[in-house]
Amino acid sequence: MAYNYWEKGTELMDPQVHHLFADDLTSGRTVAELPILYYTVAQLWRITGPNAFVYRLFMLLLHFAGSYALFLTFRRFLADSGWAVLASLFFFTSPAIVYFAIGFMPDVPAYDLVLLGFYALVRRWPEERKDDMVFSAVLFALAALLKIAALMVPHAFWCWGRSRSLYRNVFAKAGGFFRNRRLLIGLLLGVLVLVFTWYAWSDVQ
Repeated sequence: MAYNYWEKGTELMDPQVHHLFADDLTSGRTVAELPILYYTVAQLWRITGPNAFVYRLFMLLLHFAGSYALFLTFRRFLADSGWAVLASLFFFTSPAIVYFAIGFMPDVPAYDLVLLGFYALVRRWPEERKDDMVFSAVLFALAALLKIAALMVPHAFWCWGRSRSLYRNVFAKAGGFFRNRRLLIGLLLGVLVLVFTWYAWSDVQ
């Protein structure tokens, strides 16, 4: 798909693959997850030429960014750099993660974006900045558009926020994690709506 973007110069919303199984066996036009990862690599190839190493390096840098965000998140809550480093290294060097992190599938990049989104959400906690929350929602949305399974994290946040709002007596003694629950719920609901809108659109193409 990335090669077709590079070779044909097609737009983001016109992904194609080297197979006629799509589009009633008439063309290679296909769409499912948002193909922005392949499109981005194709733009890099306009500078370097089509090179699998460039693709793998881009994926590795994204994975490093996600792992570093995980380290910063652990350090934020554990207040211990040693444990934060160990936890991040376990993730960064997990055989399954490493295998797919430098491959051509969107699964690990989506998970990396989730880690970046979660860190953006909590990096100044207990201070709550709207720009952090909006940036986090954008990263969650990109992750879910790459791989819908990445919706698990923002969906869990949304369910938690709704539960606190609906069952105040149950959560009264638990203390607050985010005081601005209305904004949090609204942003995460926006993520869900955006992702399901994309999949509904792609289904009819």
